[in-house]
Amino acid sequence: MKLLIIFLMLLYSTTLFAQDFWEPLGLQGKKIRAIAINNNGDIFAGSYRDTIYSSTDHGSTWNKSFIDDYVFRIAINSNDDIFAGVLYQGIFRSTDYGNTWENLDHVLPAYSMGINPVNDDIFIGACYVYTMSPIFYSSDNGDSWMPLNNIHSTDYRDITVNSTGDIIFYSASGENLYKSTDNGNSWTGVGAEFESVPRQIEFHKTDTTENVYVAVPSNVFHGIYFSTDYGENWTAITNDGFTGTGISTFEITPEGDIFASISNIIGVFLLKNNADYWIPVNEGLIAESVYEFAICPQGYIYAATDNGIFKSTEPVTDGQVYAGNYNFYGFNISNFPNPFSEKTTITYTVPAGYHDNIIISVYDLNGNLVNEIVNKNHTGGNYTITFDASHLKPGVYFYNIRAENFNETKKMVLIK
Repeated sequence: MKLLIIFLMLLYSTTLFAQDFWEPLGLQGKKIRAIAINNNGDIFAGSYRDTIYSSTDHGSTWNKSFIDDYVFRIAINSNDDIFAGVLYQGIFRSTDYGNTWENLDHVLPAYSMGINPVNDDIFIGACYVYTMSPIFYSSDNGDSWMPLNNIHSTDYRDITVNSTGDIIFYSASGENLYKSTDNGNSWTGVGAEFESVPRQIEFHKTDTTENVYVAVPSNVFHGIYFSTDYGENWTAITNDGFTGTGISTFEITPEGDIFASISNIIGVFLLKNNADYWIPVNEGLIAESVYEFAICPQGYIYAATDNGIFKSTEPVTDGQVYAGNYNFYGFNISNFPNPFSEKTTITYTVPAGYHDNIIISVYDLNGNLVNEIVNKNHTGGNYTITFDASHLKPGVYFYNIRAENFNETKKMVLIK
């Protein structure tokens, strides 16, 4: 029975991804170690031996910053300010979408970086080979930094803050996995059962729960574990279907699907939510290593690799997107009642940070424009509008919302 399930899943993956799953977006030949995407869909890519590249047209063209250093991490706060951790010059900040960068004069090589999604506090961990260092934190957008002197390590693997801003996780060489519920003033170990230090930590939030996921190296395999109680207990996720010996990074979609890359081979695998077998999604990927994933507001997944940037040819999520490692958001539109007679209420959500025009139009079954019911600038929030169809004939109609880089059409039925 299990072999039949595996065969059906592989058949499903072949059908679902009949075309290439990935397409190159430029920067080929560059080793891109870090990637982040802001609320506008702008992409920021950090090269391991070069600089920071940015794109405002979804990767069609790239601009190069003046930073000349090894880029370890890029993080973006709720105001779309960008922070880059580099090896020799510490921390850089851009407040104008990457057009200019300011060196914050912090001498630490910021290997790990986490931003509190509630108050934008920043936590950074260094990567010193011989020198013990604390985690540093800033509550003023990086203008000043304070050490959390109760912890010290030579190599902080990851730092992550949960969606409500009240729980911080970090992993570090020699210390394993720790969490804090008081903004880093005290820490509790939560990874005693792991045989080695987790290399990545991610929170995944649904409407009702928030789980924490970690990638843990071992002598045999790098496995992913998750906890539903913030580290008190851990459950291993299946490794069935993997070829290779180590997970280098992973990304979780809002629906709970997991993309994971395999170290030092061409290997990206997908675990659908609640599935028990990983399926390969490597078509079109020409790279030996994937260092980091990011999902854009339009639902596409991007991969930072040792051969530039790659993007999925189709969206991997139809829900709200987890962008920039800190903020759930997305467009949404629906109508009620449906079917309806005479009038129906159209409800739509505009993501936080959006400042542009939105058009909502109604079309008949033949594609003819019936009415343009919305055409104005919007900011983030929830909106409703009543569509009066009392003058129309019964039948099937379509309503379409168009915004910058977003377009969705849904069906409604008029009965009389």
